[in-house]
Amino acid sequence: MSLFLDAIKARAWKEKWPLVTETELKATGPWTLKPYQYHNQTFWPWTTGIEMLARSRFEQHRQCDILLSKLASEEHPHIHTFYEWINPVTDHPDGSFPFRTGISAVRMALADIIKKAKRKSTSSSSLARTTKRSRKQTKS
Repeated sequence: MSLFLDAIKARAWKEKWPLVTETELKATGPWTLKPYQYHNQTFWPWTTGIEMLARSRFEQHRQCDILLSKLASEEHPHIHTFYEWINPVTDHPDGSFPFRTGISAVRMALADIIKKAKRKSTSSSSLARTTKRSRKQTKS
């Protein structure tokens, strides 16, 4: 699975965005899409949420941080997560709003990341207490 995630990053992450297609589509279905419109080389928050969830499961926290930064819109006044898709050139959100699929996917990923962090913190605290008790017993 980790190789699969590496392939996604290598093929779909362009400059600052993970996009839904590797290259610009030259021809599309009955609706002719311009470059950076809908399915034609755009950023979709919901697929990014799913990717964050997968990366979290494989301990790829740096990549999760990068993706979350894109969803939080870095220094922009709008929040990308609430939109269906984003034009990566103009940074303009578009499509359905609020796009509940995107919101839900990102929420699931964040809940998983937070749960793992709490579990790790609890196990670290438990280990520290056990180590402290062992030292006390050794001194006695």
